[in-house]
Amino acid sequence: FTIRVNAIEKRREETFQVFEFEEIQNVKMRIYQWLDIEPKRQILEFSGRTLQNNQIIRDTNIGYGSCLSLSINYRSQQINFPLQINIKARRDIFELTIYYSMTASSLKDLIQQELRINIENKVLCCSGSVLKNDDDLERFLLVGNPTFHLRASQSKIE
Repeated sequence: FTIRVNAIEKRREETFQVFEFEEIQNVKMRIYQWLDIEPKRQILEFSGRTLQNNQIIRDTNIGYGSCLSLSINYRSQQINFPLQINIKARRDIFELTIYYSMTASSLKDLIQQELRINIENKVLCCSGSVLKNDDDLERFLLVGNPTFHLRASQSKIE
């Protein structure tokens, strides 16, 4: 079925073909192709609710002819700026330059490549939270020179 996306700040509207079991992140990719606004900067709303990337269209009550509102998250414009962080692994502390747009998984890859530390069976922690691979680092990079800890994974034995 088709939906409409109203890009409020761009004063444009477009119609898109979607499928009921499609994720919102796929719609954001089409918007990116249309308006060249990165998905991370897109805020999509329907019926007063902000839509999350992993939501399925069918679960949001979006139907034929529905209109989604698109606004832009300007805070995310800093995603391409470099930032110095600390990585603490055991007793050693290393400095790395990263970007706001990175995920925990891409940071782990960078640690392995640049610092030559084996990240297999390791978790990345910051501010008391264990980061999942698809977590955006942006929410942990609010102030100064944050420290990320690389720790051994606590896997359960059953």
